[in-house]
Amino acid sequence: LTAINCYCLTITHPMATPKMIEIALECIGLLISNRYVIGSTTVTVTTKLGENLDDSGDDEDFKKVPDVMRLINCICECADNASDAVQSAMTKDLLSLMTSPFCSVHEAGMLKAVRTVFHIYLITKHEDVRKMSREVLLDMLRSVF
Repeated sequence: LTAINCYCLTITHPMATPKMIEIALECIGLLISNRYVIGSTTVTVTTKLGENLDDSGDDEDFKKVPDVMRLINCICECADNASDAVQSAMTKDLLSLMTSPFCSVHEAGMLKAVRTVFHIYLITKHEDVRKMSREVLLDMLRSVF
């Protein structure tokens, strides 16, 4: 069990408090910024013999969700949290993932990250979080285009 998996379990636990989520998100952000998170969001499909297939393969048993995609899913699960600290930590982590040279965020992972930051921009009641999420969204889009 890796540290990232432990932090994801902390974030998604039903009894997690906003402070627990905030600390876990800050730890994830430190791991991302210090280049401990490496990977891609693309799905690799292999057969029992180890041959690579494309994503349109019919056999769902051999699909493996990449660690970066699982991390994005865990971060995005707490998007409805009302705490301004949690919302700001989420936007920082998603920006770090999107702009990291060691994490290739493409396709569904990129769309989910952008959608989550935009969701935070729309629902937050804190003006500083709204301003930060707007800036993060612009930075994400600049890094893509």
